[in-house]
Amino acid sequence: MNQEITLDELKAEHASETGRIMNAYLDETERIRQETAPEDGRYLDKLSSEERMNLLYEQKVGRAGEAYESTRDAYAAQTQAFHEAHQARVRTLQERLFKVTDTATASRAATASETELSDMLSYARLSGNTDLGRAAFTAAHARSAGHLLGQYFETDPEAQGLYQEYSGRVAPEVLARQTDTGRVVQPPDLDRLMPPARAWT
Repeated sequence: MNQEITLDELKAEHASETGRIMNAYLDETERIRQETAPEDGRYLDKLSSEERMNLLYEQKVGRAGEAYESTRDAYAAQTQAFHEAHQARVRTLQERLFKVTDTATASRAATASETELSDMLSYARLSGNTDLGRAAFTAAHARSAGHLLGQYFETDPEAQGLYQEYSGRVAPEVLARQTDTGRVVQPPDLDRLMPPARAWT
């Protein structure tokens, strides 16, 4: 468990990778913008200044479009990989923190009062009954009963760090926004692709 990548590490890696992808896109569009002459062609020397400028613009639009599409694809792939890893880690944490194999114990905890949950946690600590303690902890989590959560952590200290990690999971609405590739990766500004006006030779 301790050797597995944590949610914080997954989020940091995702931020780093998406930052790299977006910076590469910005660098490429800027490189395209800085170009001042069309690519060499067989009839380039026969074109007028205006025709050369139009050709340059067409070439820039094509390359900028390719950069945009490849960036969208790279971002989408990175985001999908992050979501899959995030969901897998959340499932692992949920199983470790909340899985109760005894359904009768789980049902008892679900309907217990907070005083009864506290008694269950005390008994679990004394008896070493992991299932009982986890059932009471799960019920306390469902009720956001922080004082009972703290009581459980006295029995299972490792669970405290795992629970803090679980509490830092990415909200579903944030995950949904991340999948909106069109919102994250903006199309190139075609009006900015041409260099400042100058005399063409």
